[in-house]
Amino acid sequence: MRGLLLDYSSVEAVAVSQSLIAQRARLPLISREYERVMVVPTPQLYELARAYADQQRGFGIKEPHVVGSMLDAYKLLQIEQANFRPIS
Repeated sequence: MRGLLLDYSSVEAVAVSQSLIAQRARLPLISREYERVMVVPTPQLYELARAYADQQRGFGIKEPHVVGSMLDAYKLLQIEQANFRPIS
């Protein structure tokens, strides 16, 4: 499975309006062939990520998977041994 892993584990604070989430959720996907997985371990950010995913589904766009840990993301993407490098 090919996937895009979006790790928000280091995020400490979030200040985003619901209207901005809705606006962003309407945009078309850049890479339709990839499964998107958002790792969001904090409750506040998890709620925002779920709202984004729900809105994408409502707009007819394939929603990302939202999980609470990297282990959950690895399982979902069928990754046995990670070999990731940060993007600068």
